[in-house]
Amino acid sequence: MKGNGPSENYRIKGAKGTFGLIHPVSSHFCASCNRLRLTADGYIKACLYWDEELNIRPYIQNNPEELMKIVQQSIDNKPESHEMALKLQDEDTSHKPTWRRMSQIGG
Repeated sequence: MKGNGPSENYRIKGAKGTFGLIHPVSSHFCASCNRLRLTADGYIKACLYWDEELNIRPYIQNNPEELMKIVQQSIDNKPESHEMALKLQDEDTSHKPTWRRMSQIGG
């Protein structure tokens, strides 16, 4: 069952709710990814895999106009691809992979 994001969702018969799996290597979903992540320490990540982040802490309370510009910049600069398959094959990629663990990013 398809949701609103990159996950493939499933329901177990008789269970409440659903769960989703994301297959980043075998199912390239980057073109349809509609997510941004806000980290606990105040950075926006346009891609879970890439290292690029934008610090929004200085703008959250004091400058909402600039905050909206930064959010839009993050949307506009979302990468077209995560290149994860290349990295798994030890090939060069155009971006540096993230240093954060997924549990540090949230989602």
